Amino acid sequence: MRGDPRPPLRRTPPPITDLVLSQQGDRIVLEFGAPAVSIDAVPLREMTLDILTAGGDGDFRKVARKRSIRAKGGEHIQESEPLPPVGFPFRVAVLGGSGSPPGPVQPTKVLVPLKPPPAPQNLRAQPVADGIRLRWAGDVPEAPPPVLASPAVSAASPPTLVPGKPASPPGAGTAATGAGSSAAASASAVPVAPAAPALPAAPPAPPGFIVYRRAAPNGRALPLFALPQPDRSFVDTTASPGAEWCYLVRAVAGVDPVRGSASSNEVCLNLPSAEAQP
Repeated sequence: MRGDPRPPLRRTPPPITDLVLSQQGDRIVLEFGAPAVSIDAVPLREMTLDILTAGGDGDFRKVARKRSIRAKGGEHIQESEPLPPVGFPFRVAVLGGSGSPPGPVQPTKVLVPLKPPPAPQNLRAQPVADGIRLRWAGDVPEAPPPVLASPAVSAASPPTLVPGKPASPPGAGTAATGAGSSAAASASAVPVAPAAPALPAAPPAPPGFIVYRRAAPNGRALPLFALPQPDRSFVDTTASPGAEWCYLVRAVAGVDPVRGSASSNEVCLNLPSAEAQP
């Protein structure tokens, strides 16, 4: 017995929520995963992804530039854009499509570019008893300028709401007379709970260096630690023996998102297994 017909399953991709931005020298790098299935769990073999970018303010959908790329479902995507003007917010969003109605645009990711610091140089690697020791040359970059706080709200802002009393527009108190003045006086006598104190912002991470590692021959270079370190050496104690590992270093001025230099030279080392060692 046949049931009622059902609408076809949609091939609309789900929202892309894992977009990560970073500054690497004179490029802005975008990394994210292409959806593997649609919002109705239909496998997506191939799709079009629209990368939307805009600098400064304004309605993002109206001012953004769009370029399209092709991707396979589940593929890790890494794209880059030329460095926009230093100090101005750069906004990015990714819109997925697969020959059908496109998926929703996620809230934009924002990065404020810095003047690129010099890249580390002369990266070297050598095996040691507890792993692989890395050394390099380069200067610790300068800390980025602080973000200016928003101007304080003026006294002419919307009035404080008093329980049981309607809000009055700014300036109404000065024009009120007679019954209006006494109403304002009684309203001012109603106690209002003080505003909760603002929590101090976490201090920014100091500038330094971040080491990236990939498995040869075609692995992705991933950071070995999240926050920059000031030292020009590092011992990787997590490299598995019997495999070849490749490293590079970037000078990082700010994190969340990462903003730093281009990559150093890459160096690869085959860490011998314990059985292979004499």
